Amino acid sequence: MKKSKYKKQTTIKVERKVDTVIYYTILGLLIGLPLMQLIRMSIAGSGNLGLYYTFHCGYLLWLTIPVLLVCYLMIIFKYKEKIGIIDIVCYLLVLLGLLSSVTALDVKMAFIGSFDRYEGFLTNLSYVLIFLCLIRLNSKRKCLVLLNLFLCLGIFQSLYAFGQVFLRGGLFLSFVFPYMANALCGNPNFLGSYLLLTSLLSIYMGIYSNQYKKFYITSGIINSIGLVLAQSTIPFLSYVIGLGLIFIYTIIKHKTLLKRCIWILVANLLASFIMVYVSVPIVVDVHKDMIIPNYTIKDDLSQIYYFFFNDGEKPSDNPFEPPVQTETTFYAGRVYIWENTLKIVKKNIFLGIGYDNLGELFYQENNLYIDKAHNHYLNILVSNGIFSLITYLVLFTLIIIKGIRSKQLLPNLISFSIIAFMIHYFFSTSVLEVTPYFLMVCSIIFVFDKSQDDMDLVIVKE
Repeated sequence: MKKSKYKKQTTIKVERKVDTVIYYTILGLLIGLPLMQLIRMSIAGSGNLGLYYTFHCGYLLWLTIPVLLVCYLMIIFKYKEKIGIIDIVCYLLVLLGLLSSVTALDVKMAFIGSFDRYEGFLTNLSYVLIFLCLIRLNSKRKCLVLLNLFLCLGIFQSLYAFGQVFLRGGLFLSFVFPYMANALCGNPNFLGSYLLLTSLLSIYMGIYSNQYKKFYITSGIINSIGLVLAQSTIPFLSYVIGLGLIFIYTIIKHKTLLKRCIWILVANLLASFIMVYVSVPIVVDVHKDMIIPNYTIKDDLSQIYYFFFNDGEKPSDNPFEPPVQTETTFYAGRVYIWENTLKIVKKNIFLGIGYDNLGELFYQENNLYIDKAHNHYLNILVSNGIFSLITYLVLFTLIIIKGIRSKQLLPNLISFSIIAFMIHYFFSTSVLEVTPYFLMVCSIIFVFDKSQDDMDLVIVKE
């Protein structure tokens, strides 16, 4: 009997060590990605572009692969955790990705990724391992630390974005248009995707959590303002959709919190729309920036309005010129990319052309280098084929259903942020500066749904 008891205690102790390794690996990754980008920007600011391209965030993800793979195998084989449907779907994604990489036009690029993107098979393998390991954690506390760290990083990114747009100079370096913030994400669209998640999660927690309530409410407003400063319209519209989802959920499930929900939503929407309409005039007045109309949220919103309510015609700023057809400016670029990408898909429907191979083939056929399809689902289809796309959609359908059906509140809230993020994916794509955070958020659904620890997540009691 004593021997049996000793073995049981040892197993629990070792298993906690595995959880600890996973936790600190992911913690280091979440902090390391923006830190690496900050180092790169500092190097670029010194003029050493060669060294700038030597340090890349993709290397951090590759370093996690052996660590997380060992942890996952220990959990499955040593501690006999059951392999579920989620595991099987993820295995299938890896297998299909491997097959498309082996048969790719450029095999090396398919495995490593294109220049300065590095989102090939290795990076996607790290994504799968991050997700599979995190859903095995048995601590709500660790997940909440990761979630709150993500929100804090969102605040930092937003404040850095503010410095890029309004202060300029010094550490506040920008490599795109100066009035469009990219913070430590490398691109305004990437920053928009990042802050879409942090703003929605902060707002949701601000509505429903008593613990750290002021922090979440403040974080929501700061992240919402940072989202606008990226001047990326699709994440902003998805953000508005996400606010609508939580409003409907509160009406249906938690009517007693409706008043609190309304004033928090109004405060965030007010802060966002004020920034939409004042940020560009301020930088024009102070910094004399040349603004490209098609690269501002304000102009895109006006084009959407004229498209639906004025037969697609937007009055020209010059009274002597004819009205502008909004469909030629608002989404024509993406439609051109989608149409020509679908032509490539028809020739490679089953296994695709391989990760990050689109740019070379698109250039050969259209004399224009476009390395992403600007639609995440279309990008999966052209890169890895129809079976990979179906598998990917099945995976996230299962994740969302599990979150919505959960009897715990946090998985419910996270599922709405996932829906908003998946909607934004119709006009955006996966990038390594954002995807690890997104998968971390998705994994929380599983941890909270299964964990039996005694932590009391303080939620507003009705």
